[in-house]
Amino acid sequence: MGETEMEARFVAALLTCKVADAENFPEVAVTMTMPAPTPVTLPPATLAMLEFDVFHCAEPVRSLLLPSLYLPVAVNGPVIPFEELLAGTAVQARIAREAPVKAAIPPSEENLLAGAKLYSDHCVECHGLPGGTASATSKGMFPSPPQFFEQKVMGNDPVGQNYWIVANGVRLTGMPGYRESLNDQQLWQVSQFLSNRGNLPARAKELLAEASK
Repeated sequence: MGETEMEARFVAALLTCKVADAENFPEVAVTMTMPAPTPVTLPPATLAMLEFDVFHCAEPVRSLLLPSLYLPVAVNGPVIPFEELLAGTAVQARIAREAPVKAAIPPSEENLLAGAKLYSDHCVECHGLPGGTASATSKGMFPSPPQFFEQKVMGNDPVGQNYWIVANGVRLTGMPGYRESLNDQQLWQVSQFLSNRGNLPARAKELLAEASK
């Protein structure tokens, strides 16, 4: 089966399966062209939020898809449009819309130190430490988790957006949600740590240095 036919069958399956939360989808549209001359136009968030399960599709589509539809499973497989949308604009728009605007706690030295401890306990394996290298775990993930201390410009991330991600996680990225594991103060502490990691107090830097040994 050629790539164009594969894409057409993938779109056919998406069109037949259930759409979640349709009233909140943005109106930006992309076009995926099928072999027939008729293009199929869908909002990016629609593609991202579709509950894709071939066994829940209508019988004619299910019979068509099951024998030959190829969806990559291995982490080093090719990226499909669905994954690009899910990990990109649609997710960022949702987070920005739902994230708290105001932090519940200030970025005080006490909170940043507590956040550094939480980060060293829960986040280092995927997101790294200052002066460190990516772990074997992070190298084997798709998409690759950001290495927070490798970025040229560190910090100034919107703290509310960090809070949303830490609390809720992000599906299909390997990022877990910690709302069931950490209390709200702890969620804000690690979020403030991430947003201020480029300007940490000395004691927080020392804690991270100890964690790297």
